[in-house]
Amino acid sequence: MLTAAKFEKTVVRVGGAFDALAAARLQIEIALCRAKDISVDLGDATGFSDTSLAFLADILRHSRRPIRVLGLRRHHEQRLKLLGIELDGAGEIVRARAIP
Repeated sequence: MLTAAKFEKTVVRVGGAFDALAAARLQIEIALCRAKDISVDLGDATGFSDTSLAFLADILRHSRRPIRVLGLRRHHEQRLKLLGIELDGAGEIVRARAIP
């Protein structure tokens, strides 16, 4: 995981397997980040698991700051939507709803 910070913007790039451990690391990176504008770039990530996508949905749902999600493949966006997170074309969260 690589974090590139510039003033008030931070991009967290995730490469390799995006499993539950990588999702937990992402949560820590975001929690420690002080920037107001956070982007998570998953374009180089591989091996998305259902657990990691559920973890990502939870991170996005409970974040106090807006997080832009970049580099997701269409089927991963659709799976996030099933988990209550709807993204627009720019990776911005359109709707985050709780799943019963």
